[in-house]
Amino acid sequence: MNGSAPSSSVLADLLAGNPTTASVVAKVINDVLSYSGFDSTLLTAQSNFEAQVEKTLFPVATAASSAGAADVQGVFHVVGLTQTQDGITYWGTVLAQGGKTLAAVAQTFVNNSPLKTLSDSDFINAIFQNSYERAPTSAESSSYLALLSGGSTRGDVVAQVIAALKGTVAAGDTTAQQHFQAATHVWQPGE
Repeated sequence: MNGSAPSSSVLADLLAGNPTTASVVAKVINDVLSYSGFDSTLLTAQSNFEAQVEKTLFPVATAASSAGAADVQGVFHVVGLTQTQDGITYWGTVLAQGGKTLAAVAQTFVNNSPLKTLSDSDFINAIFQNSYERAPTSAESSSYLALLSGGSTRGDVVAQVIAALKGTVAAGDTTAQQHFQAATHVWQPGE
């Protein structure tokens, strides 16, 4: 947190009494957040930590990206990537300003992920696990494979899965839909 390894005495102090990893992390965070002195290194660490927490809690950094943010968060979710503020802000702005379609943005994500190297069948299985939290039925798999063999891109398929999760889903998919909705909620400061 401070940009360097702790001294041996600080490390020994943190590890005294066989604490859990969680308790050590909690102590380090508490020490940084509750510091009220004048040490510039600790004040910088405190500021950087708070900025990182804000990026995590409030991933939409600009008003311009807000309109496209939920769709971008949906792409992150369906493709199985960890959301980043920079990604949500950049791609959310691109979507909001009409620079690209959701399918085109999704294709960019697919091209830059491990999904790129999968067969079409494995790709469909992977996005179903990420989004529906289950394997696709044979009918679902056949339908999406037909789209891909008919010229649709993987980004098109991701966009269709996002649209399906926003709509009415089968009773067995409601939990996955709730997880999708939670992953795509655009949190605003103070919410």
